[in-house]
Formats: sequence, structure tokens, C-alpha cells
Amino acid sequence: MRRIFFTGGTGFLGSYLSYLLAKKGFQITLLTRDVRDLSGKERYWNALKVLFPHPDAALVSKRIEFINGNLLQDNFGLSVSGRKWDVLLHCAASTDFNESN
Repeated sequence: MRRIFFTGGTGFLGSYLSYLLAKKGFQITLLTRDVRDLSGKERYWNALKVLFPHPDAALVSKRIEFINGNLLQDNFGLSVSGRKWDVLLHCAASTDFNESN
């Protein structure tokens, strides 16, 4: 079984791909971050429910692990010792098109 480290899982594309890959039997580790009053896991569910009206909670619980981190830090701000993934899928993006950024 392939283990995938996934960035951008709380976005439109990332939530779609990670869910479909989980349905295919892959183990997914989602790099998430909390925003305002929502945890990364809550943000994932909100995005997923837009695409799939009745997502399989048991599947997500079994196949998807949520870890908080930061793309801007070394090793995403994670201690990765002992962790092994076969693939990294980078779907994170900044969608703020404000000129000041």
C-alpha cells in the first residue's frame, strides 16, 4: 500500500484528490493548519462536503491522518523521524490575489 504525504488537502483540488485516493486504498497523511476557529480536520470536512454530499466518515477515519504543520518552515514544522511516505503530493496554493501580497 502506498503512503502519501499530501499538502493542500483542505482546498478544493486537494480534498477531492485525497478522498479519491483514500477510496482507492492509499494511506494519506494530510498537512493541515488551523484557521480562525476551525481545525485543519474541520476545514477538510467543509471542503469535502462541497464535493461529496455524503462523504464516508469511516473511510476518512481509517485512511486519512491529519497533522498540523506549516509549509514555510523547515520540514513543514514537523518532527518527521520514523515517518515514511512513498509519495509527496503538493496541492497547496495561495489563492489570495490581493496586489499587496
